[in-house]
Amino acid sequence: MKIQLWWIGKTQVPYVREGIADFSNRIQRLEKFNTRSIIVKTQRNQERQRQSEGQAILNLLESTDHLVLLDEKGKAVSSRGLAGMLEDFKMNRIKNLIFVIGGSFGFDPMVYQRANQSISLSNLTFPHDLVRLIFLEQLYRSLTINLNHPYHHD
Repeated sequence: MKIQLWWIGKTQVPYVREGIADFSNRIQRLEKFNTRSIIVKTQRNQERQRQSEGQAILNLLESTDHLVLLDEKGKAVSSRGLAGMLEDFKMNRIKNLIFVIGGSFGFDPMVYQRANQSISLSNLTFPHDLVRLIFLEQLYRSLTINLNHPYHHD
């Protein structure tokens, strides 16, 4: 299985970029993995911005990709819950698993329609740069849980 994390926009904060590089390298030692920053021209209003971002996401997807949105309205999952999801995806022979962090105005309805599911990291609101890093740490944690690696402690 290949796992990807996509997000809208550039990562602005230097220490977050360093953390993203660190956890991406750790994950790549365990699974096929890459990240993708989707750059979209800024639009005049929120609806057009969401549409523009949504179209950019949809244009990059293949029909067989399994799309999981990281969304505040998604199902809340624990670290062990995410680990279980990853195992289920493997057992169901998902070849290309794509997690997407939307832009600051959320996802366009057409992206919600295409998504296979959506999950929430927290009820708290985080800056988008930090969400990238937080999710990568959780992805790494979940992969180590599935490998019985001592990184995670209950």
